[in-house]
Amino acid sequence: MLTLTSLRKDDVGAVVVTMPDRLSTSVAHRVLELLKGGRVETVGVLGNMVRGSAKDTGPRKLADEFRVPLLGLLPYDSSVSKAVEKGNIEALLRTKFARSLRRSMSAYLRGTIRSAPRSVR
Repeated sequence: MLTLTSLRKDDVGAVVVTMPDRLSTSVAHRVLELLKGGRVETVGVLGNMVRGSAKDTGPRKLADEFRVPLLGLLPYDSSVSKAVEKGNIEALLRTKFARSLRRSMSAYLRGTIRSAPRSVR
């Protein structure tokens, strides 16, 4: 759910990772509330295992509510578990999930995170 990051010199803080389901979103909401009152800055929200259109996902709503960047929406990708089970790192790096994560983190590192990422493909 929560990752501390120091990928850029000017941003050190928490990345809240959540899935779009109600339970995960509820837990992420509570984490964001705790971070809001603490001393750790929230870098943003990263949605994981998102299916279909990204318009009304829990991660997007959380980012909007807490006024933090939506770092990305990573698609559900069954080929991830297949690659992991086989220990095939090359196959893992070719998945839609890995490409999407690379795109999101590259945008973050460049400082070009958009508030409304494209729909998950």
